[in-house]
Amino acid sequence: MTIMDLLRGSLLSTTPLSDFILHKSCSNDGLVGVLQHRMNGSSSSGNGSQTMIVKAWVKKSDSKFLFVQAEEDFVDFLFSLLVIPLSGIESLLGGNTLLKNIDNLYTSIADVVDDHKYLSRPSKKNRLTKPELPPNYLSKNQMFPLSEQTNPNIYLVDSVTVSPDCTREKGSWIRFKDPKGDKGSYVKRPGKFMVDDNLTIVHWDSNDSVLEGRDIDLSDINEIELHIGLDEALNILKASLSSNNALSDALHNQILEKFEWYIMSDPNNVQFPLKVVLNKQKTKVLYAEANSDFADILLSFLTLPLGTIVRVLQKHDPAVLVGSITNLYKSLASLDSVHFQTEVCKQMLLNPRSSSEAARHKLKFNVDDTDEPTNYFRCASCTDCSFTNYPNVSMYCGILITCGCGRSTLSKEIVFNDTINKGIEDGVGGVFTKGTAQFIISDDLQILPSGMGNVIRLISNMGIITDTDVAELMDVTFGFKEIMDLLKGALLSCTPLTDIVLNKVHGESFAAKYEMGTLVPPNVESTTFNTKELVVKAIIQKSTNKLLYVEGDDEFVEFLFSLFTIPLGGIEHLLGGRTNFKNIDNLYRTLGEINGDKYLKTQATKTMLLNPKLPFGFTSNTRFLPLTEEIPPPIFYYFQPWMKHGYFAWQDRSINCTSVIFKSPKDPGNYIKEPTMYMVTDDLVVTPLCTSSGISLLNHLNIPLLDVREQELNIGLEEGLRILRASLTSTCCLSKGLSNLILEKQPKQELGV
Repeated sequence: MTIMDLLRGSLLSTTPLSDFILHKSCSNDGLVGVLQHRMNGSSSSGNGSQTMIVKAWVKKSDSKFLFVQAEEDFVDFLFSLLVIPLSGIESLLGGNTLLKNIDNLYTSIADVVDDHKYLSRPSKKNRLTKPELPPNYLSKNQMFPLSEQTNPNIYLVDSVTVSPDCTREKGSWIRFKDPKGDKGSYVKRPGKFMVDDNLTIVHWDSNDSVLEGRDIDLSDINEIELHIGLDEALNILKASLSSNNALSDALHNQILEKFEWYIMSDPNNVQFPLKVVLNKQKTKVLYAEANSDFADILLSFLTLPLGTIVRVLQKHDPAVLVGSITNLYKSLASLDSVHFQTEVCKQMLLNPRSSSEAARHKLKFNVDDTDEPTNYFRCASCTDCSFTNYPNVSMYCGILITCGCGRSTLSKEIVFNDTINKGIEDGVGGVFTKGTAQFIISDDLQILPSGMGNVIRLISNMGIITDTDVAELMDVTFGFKEIMDLLKGALLSCTPLTDIVLNKVHGESFAAKYEMGTLVPPNVESTTFNTKELVVKAIIQKSTNKLLYVEGDDEFVEFLFSLFTIPLGGIEHLLGGRTNFKNIDNLYRTLGEINGDKYLKTQATKTMLLNPKLPFGFTSNTRFLPLTEEIPPPIFYYFQPWMKHGYFAWQDRSINCTSVIFKSPKDPGNYIKEPTMYMVTDDLVVTPLCTSSGISLLNHLNIPLLDVREQELNIGLEEGLRILRASLTSTCCLSKGLSNLILEKQPKQELGV
């Protein structure tokens, strides 16, 4: 055993001398954990009053801290911890470092009363307990009240001789140059870094995927801005000595405070009381009576983008397959980011926003567990003055969304000087419905205002009972699980309420009956909306005339992937209320029959649910479907030369303001890069086109190459809507969506002509 073992033991073991003398391995059972520490003195000493800003990436599902994105000042501060002597750390932390042996050693020296008796010089005690850093070691980013020694006075006597005293007239004082340069810091600026929880630091390369190899869904990530002051710096120092999770231990309280806005009602504690009416045999739910809270949850299904529905149901146990759209979503998730304009474009499709997000935040339970308020970001380099020349803003903190100044990305979060009431107007209770409204909901999700007339109408339409004395009344409570089962049942079952209340496995499922009739909705005539036709090459089996797959370009895949951005209510609107999701069709149709002024918040609420717009920036330039998006939010920037800082606001109160310009992550307007060809199978598995992939598919299906033909198809609006409809319930999406084109263009010899 060596002195180095004793040093190691003093840091890691509770019995270092025993380990050293008896040649034992370090027990390594020291205490781990961080207690909030505050300095007794003023934090204005030294640089203690300065604050650094970092962006923490946190998992939403379990609030687990992942890493921080930081600039050079924070990394410089971390590196400068390495130059502080151990006793200096003890002094900063008041002898409570969690390194118990070192704490004991430090306290023993600090408690020595008779310095003359035990120490060679009284000054030695201060040197041991309050050491100074060597000259030029103090960084300008040092957060702590530390001091450093001055450079020694050295004089140049002649060209080869130096002396601590100027003994000759020609002696000149030597000026020491700080090796850290004029900036006074160890780390060059500017720079961006990623700091892991265990203080592993790497340079942040905008071309690297920061989550590569971490097996983490980007939709489960939240970015939080943290402010590092003296208290936080001391906690980081303390945690770094004994914890493998230094940053999350040190910044735990601030992370929780910043995270509180996201946490709605605990899903496990949300409860909605219902009065359910059963048939006498207790085999079927006839209808349920519900208040506005439950009705709001049910109506919120119409505001969910298709991509959100697929993602949420993938977390269901067991995972739910929805037609071919689940395969399409998995293909999107698996497709390399190189095929998208930016990584943000891919995330916009995987985690689409809703124009009703402000309303959904007011729900007692939000089905979308990743829904979060929209944040806005400005250039990280533009000063208050120069921002007026480059008023670029983005709704995404994208490492590839650059400012017009060309110096930095749009990554600095905007703090507004006022607030805005977006979405649903506040009133007495309710989100979409009026708080005092009561509703009856049928087993197939027809929603009607409560009243005996509507009950009689429902029962009469069922045709199964004629007398009220054959009904049973039951009080039930819907919680998190039941709401998620209701979403699943609304899409897959003919009797979702019966399945849940009577604890049945989903009953009869929908048969995806394909109808050859015209699918252009009555409000969208083909003459009023000029859709650019998409051209694909269909690979068809000759002997059966079955479509195997199509070869399409980036525009066709753009159309398919952009389906994920459409809310369920928007899909109902496009398809004229005939989606093959029979329960959702019923919900949509009966909502349209409700008096909006009487039972809903406003008539505008009804319009928002029945014909929702896409959020600003989500419409593709391809514009294949007749979709509209919200106008950009009216954000204004105010700055005058006499002002210390400019500020952002939602309202134009002055002529001396600048209207911001939104930069899209999908510039020049599409999500997918061009030109690229893709192979799309009948069940919507999308992969980059490769001839070997097509041959492999034919081999897998045992189809000889001579039994295959190629046919060019022109896809217009009607075919696009057919594909959308078929994708919701069928695994033969393209065959059904394009069947009219395939039949029309079947070769004459195969038609027997």
